[in-house]
Amino acid sequence: MTALSCSSVVLVAARSRDGTIGFVVLIVAVAAAEVVAVMLLIGFSTLLRVWRTFTTSPVGSLLLIVLN
Repeated sequence: MTALSCSSVVLVAARSRDGTIGFVVLIVAVAAAEVVAVMLLIGFSTLLRVWRTFTTSPVGSLLLIVLN
């Protein structure tokens, strides 16, 4: 989906010689937000996986009990 957004940015930028630079900026902002959202989703799932592994291990469970 990100590649599709980037290709649409290139197409709009190529056709925007009549002064519609605001539309190009909007498309670029949407594509950048999409990239950031995907990166956050990947980071959150990795963090969740690490947390789940930590809390299900005996050492992690013991450490959580000690910290509480």
